[in-house]
Amino acid sequence: ERPAESWERDVLPSRVRGYQPALLDALTQSGELVWVAGAGIRFVERGSARRWLSPPQEHVPSDAASRVMRALEAAGASFTSDLEAATALDAPAVRSALLELARLGLATSDSVESMRAMIAATPRPATRERPDADPSSWLPAGYERGISFPPRAYGMGRGSRRARGGRGGGGWRRGGESDGAMGRAWRGRWFLVHSAGVLGTDESEQDSAHEMALKWLDRYAIVSRECWKNERVGPSWRAVYRELRTLEMRGEVRRGYFVEGLSGAQFALPEALDVLREAGTDSDPEAPWVVVAGADPANAWALPRATRPAWPPRPGARSTLLVTRHGEVRVVAESRGRRLRLASDVDEVELTRALEALVDHAERAIVPAATRRRELRIEQIDGAPAASHPLAGALPAAGFRRDGMAYRRLAPR
Repeated sequence: ERPAESWERDVLPSRVRGYQPALLDALTQSGELVWVAGAGIRFVERGSARRWLSPPQEHVPSDAASRVMRALEAAGASFTSDLEAATALDAPAVRSALLELARLGLATSDSVESMRAMIAATPRPATRERPDADPSSWLPAGYERGISFPPRAYGMGRGSRRARGGRGGGGWRRGGESDGAMGRAWRGRWFLVHSAGVLGTDESEQDSAHEMALKWLDRYAIVSRECWKNERVGPSWRAVYRELRTLEMRGEVRRGYFVEGLSGAQFALPEALDVLREAGTDSDPEAPWVVVAGADPANAWALPRATRPAWPPRPGARSTLLVTRHGEVRVVAESRGRRLRLASDVDEVELTRALEALVDHAERAIVPAATRRRELRIEQIDGAPAASHPLAGALPAAGFRRDGMAYRRLAPR
């Protein structure tokens, strides 16, 4: 599970060449993948969610959310228009209820566009039913017919309840979009997460551990106890360890001590060891610079460790980016580049190349349409103002312009 906005901003565009949002839409609409919200967003293969999701917690949903949930239990996957008819709620109230259920991890949609709408939505609590509410409820206390009041005197100006929707008593409005545009984002069917089709059939701990061991090998290439601690879902580490040992005896994985700082029992794919042997030994000056998001599920630097080296620091925020070369972290960009931390031996040429990699990462990011500017602004380098740092000459070389003691560059849309 990762921060919702990071999937299409940092992770997928950097991993999939020519990534377009329609690619993810196709996977969910075909039923191959399901998105599940919570503290962030997790994508699971339909029929396998039982391994990755914890049982639902006890919640007390609002009245509207409870009615929508009962309608989904009775009818199964439903369009929002079906839910309006079944619950006697208007469209904004149904959308508000669905977003509440989605953020509780109880409901999801076969449309990723609904997930994007949820990320960008601003809550407006209310559950008005179809019959119009009493119009006088919107009037200020003490109102008398024939007497006019300055709107702002009673909180009725810009940003007030009336200005944000007037007679529409609830729902979620996406910034800068009309109700028609918001409605187009809700195409698709909604259904409950904890259902047989999403969770899959019951399976033994051994079978679940086997599948998770394969998934972690595919994700990390080198698996240790820290991979399990990073998620703490599904079977115990003991069960996963037994399956990894079985794979080792079959000759499919190798066991050893490959990565300093991780637990002693490490299992690796044979091809991963070849890559490790090459890392740090290649003197090719044209070796690529790779930006890894702190929120990337396969970011090995974010794994918990008993002992950590002084460099690189563990990414502590979702907005941290790691700029790497030959598998080594050379620059840490915090707050999406506002603060840079450099490896002790980085020179001006390397910093220029690292900044160019950051610019390329920003240009490939998928950002909401309402975001007009994607500015990269560097304010500090190793705790000092960017303009006063000894390597500040790398910033103009990478296309940045000085702005006081900072540097900025506007990434093209």
